[in-house]
Amino acid sequence: MLKYYEYLLKIKSHLKKEYDFEVLENIDQFPINTDPAFAHYYEQIAVKINETKPTREKSSYNGGFYIQKIKPFFVNKEVYYEVTFTVANGYASKFDRLIAFTKLDISANYAVKLNISVDTIEVFGSQMSIRIIDDWEVSVRPCELEHFASIFGINRKWSRTAEYTNLMFFLKRTGFTLVEVMDLSDVLYQHFKNLVQEKVKTINILPLLDTARNLLKKGDPGSTVIRYLLFKLNNRIIKDQYYHIACDLLSGLMLKMGCKPFDQMPFVTSLIEHNPKLHDLFDCIDSADREHELLARKITNNIETKGKLYTPREEIAGFDDIDALMQTYNNNLYFGHKPQRLLEDYKGHIYIN
Repeated sequence: MLKYYEYLLKIKSHLKKEYDFEVLENIDQFPINTDPAFAHYYEQIAVKINETKPTREKSSYNGGFYIQKIKPFFVNKEVYYEVTFTVANGYASKFDRLIAFTKLDISANYAVKLNISVDTIEVFGSQMSIRIIDDWEVSVRPCELEHFASIFGINRKWSRTAEYTNLMFFLKRTGFTLVEVMDLSDVLYQHFKNLVQEKVKTINILPLLDTARNLLKKGDPGSTVIRYLLFKLNNRIIKDQYYHIACDLLSGLMLKMGCKPFDQMPFVTSLIEHNPKLHDLFDCIDSADREHELLARKITNNIETKGKLYTPREEIAGFDDIDALMQTYNNNLYFGHKPQRLLEDYKGHIYIN
C-alpha cells in the first residue's frame, strides 16, 4: 500500500488545486508507521523546503549529477522526496553519494542539473546542515550523446545547442523518457520534432533519434540494447557496450558481441559490466512473451540470493507450463552460454546447469 500512498496524495492534491474537489479525506489515518524521531526530522525538513528560497545559502555544488535513488516521505498529506545523487562523471562510487531534499518530482533517468541551497535543522539538540533542491533540469551530457551516436557509426562532437536545450526542456516538462518518445505514433512523434526544432538553425540530435526509432520500429537485432541505453543514457554504460567494429549479429551496430545475450533475453541477462534493475527493464522493454525469462530469473535469484540451488516445482507459482518455458528459455540461450546456463530438471527440482 505504501507504494501507492505517494500517488494517492498526488491525486488528492491535484483534484483540490485544479477543481476544488475533495477526495480521500481520511487518508491521514492510514498507518505509515514512521519512527517518531524520523517523523520530527522530516517535519523540520518540510518546513525548510516550504520557506522562501532567498533566505537560504546557495550550495557550492554545481554541474551535472546522476540520481541514484529517490525516496518519498510524507508530511501533512504532502509528498516530499529524499534524493540521493552523485556527480555525473565516470569516477564516482557509492561512497561519493550526496543527499538532498525537495518537493519537486525529479526524473531519475538522465543526468540532471540541480539548484541546491543549504539550511539547518535541529536534531536531538544539535544543529544539522541539510541540502534542499530548489530547482532542476534534465542535462544529458554531450559526451553521452556522442558515445550513443558512435554506436550507429556517427562520429562528431556534440554541444549544448538550441536543439539540445529544447529537447531537455521537453523531457523535464513531460516527464517522458526517450524510449517513450520512440514509441509515439507517427503523428505525435512529428509533433515532438516540431517542438524540439522550433527556432533552431542546426539539427543534429533529431536525425540520431530518427535512426534509433527506425531500428526500434523494425525490432531488428540490437533494438533491445538500444532501448535500454536510450532509457538511461549513462556514459559509462554506453562506453562499456561500444566496439570499434560493427557487429553483424546486432544489425551492424558498433556493439560488442557480449551484448547479444542481453539483446535476446534482457530479463535474465546483464549488459557488459552493468546489471540493470528489474523495474528499469519493465519500464523500457515489453515483457510480453518473456515469461520464460522471468522463470529463469526466479531460479537464478533463488540460487544467488537465497542459496537454494534446487527449486521444487511446487514452489514455482504463477507459471503455467514450466516444461514449455524451460524449453523456450534453453532454445533462446546464446550458443556461447550453453550448456552452463541451461535450465535442467532433477527429480522435480529446477536448477541451472
